[in-house]
Amino acid sequence: HERIVLIPVEIMQGLKQGIPLILFFLLIAGVAGRGSFFRDALVHGLPPGIAVLVGIFSGTVLTPLFLPWLPGRAFSCKGAVAGLALFIPLFAVGTVFFRGYNLLEQISWLLLTLAVSSWLGMAFTGASTFTSLNGVKKEMLRAMPLQFFSLVAGIISWGIALRMH
Repeated sequence: HERIVLIPVEIMQGLKQGIPLILFFLLIAGVAGRGSFFRDALVHGLPPGIAVLVGIFSGTVLTPLFLPWLPGRAFSCKGAVAGLALFIPLFAVGTVFFRGYNLLEQISWLLLTLAVSSWLGMAFTGASTFTSLNGVKKEMLRAMPLQFFSLVAGIISWGIALRMH
């Protein structure tokens, strides 16, 4: 119950962190595109923006709701699993809509979703009675480099895929 009460606050925190990233994707896609700014921003900037929103939702809503049933001990791992669990069905349904996108773009969206959902899922570490300060520090030292790598790899692979169009 304590985790569920925190969901609205965590969603707002996630959006504060995610909206600048979404705007970044829209801006870069619009500027780097070969067509009109708005068309390219929507066609190539919106999908990674949606991946960020999927990460926010899975990290701030699914992770706390399903925390006891998500595999792994680390909250960052639980957040990543929640992100993957939401990304896969959305991707399967979305393949109808995402036919014009190459595999590299799709991988970049997955990396972005995992980075964001893992990061935000880790925020619930303090909501458990089973965590200690040392355990939290240890998890953060392990998870943050992987989250950073996933985010940067997602951005770089998206940028490379964008240039391929």
